[in-house]
Amino acid sequence: MIVSDCVVVFELRGHAVGIEAEDRDREVIRQLLPGYLVPGAERPPLWYRCCRTAKTWVVEDPRAGNRRTFRSAADAWDAIEYLVSWHLLRANASVPQVHAAGAVTSRGAVLALGQSGGGKSSIALHWSMNGLRVLGDDVVLLEGARIAPFKRLFSVSPTRLARYPVTTSPLFDSLSDDEDAWYDPARHGGAGWAEPAPAVRIGVVEFVADLGARIEVEPLGAPALLNHLSASLLPGGAPSTACFDHLVSIARRAEGMILRFGEAGLAADYLARP
Repeated sequence: MIVSDCVVVFELRGHAVGIEAEDRDREVIRQLLPGYLVPGAERPPLWYRCCRTAKTWVVEDPRAGNRRTFRSAADAWDAIEYLVSWHLLRANASVPQVHAAGAVTSRGAVLALGQSGGGKSSIALHWSMNGLRVLGDDVVLLEGARIAPFKRLFSVSPTRLARYPVTTSPLFDSLSDDEDAWYDPARHGGAGWAEPAPAVRIGVVEFVADLGARIEVEPLGAPALLNHLSASLLPGGAPSTACFDHLVSIARRAEGMILRFGEAGLAADYLARP
C-alpha cells in the first residue's frame, strides 16, 4: 500500500476506506466521522478522490472511473460522509444494524425507533445536550444483546441546533438556513459517545405536530416490540434470523411503547426517565 499525507482514512472493526483530497479540504473531511479517523494510516485498497474546480466539487472512484459532481461544498461533504458511513457499515455486514437513535442512562440504553423524519435526531440532540452519552441519532449497532454506538455525526437543522447552548461552532456554520449542520456530540457541547449497554426502554416514536406540548404513550408487549425491532434492522447488516435470539432477549427485558409527541424534548425526557 502507498503511504500518503493526502489521504484521510476511516476504519471500523478492521475495515477501512480512504478519501484523497487537497490540503484545504482534508481538515473538514477528517471531522466528518472523527470517531473512526485513523491518523497517519496507509492508503487502504478502498479509496476515493475528492477534488474541486472553480465552481464544482468532484468525488470519484479512480478504480471504476465513476464520478459525481456537486455544486457546493456542503453537498460534497454530505456525499462523502454518506459514502464513508455506507462503506463502513457494509463492510461490517455481519453486525446487526438498527435504524434508531439511542442514549445511555444510569439504568441502561434507551432507544427511539422510527421512520426517517420521525424525530429521532431531535430526540438524540436533546439527550446529548442534556447530559446523556449517546449511541447515535440514526444507526446503532448490536453487540449480542447490548446496544453499541455508531459514531456518525448528527445532521440537524440550524434552527433546531440554535435552541441549545452549543459551545463551539458546528461544522459548516456558514450554511444557509435550509441546509443542515453537523453536530458532534463529543465536541459541540454534548456529553459524548456512550459505551455499549443493555436496552432498558425502547420507544417507537412518531412526531405529531398537533399534539403540541403533549405526548401519547401506548405500551408494547414483548412480541410487538420484537416485531418493531426486527423491522428496524437495516438491510446492509445481519438479518433478523442471524440475531433472533438477541432480539428476543432485548424485547423481553426492555420496556416497549409507541410514543407520539409534539415536542422532541418531551419524548426524549420520557424515554430517559428513571
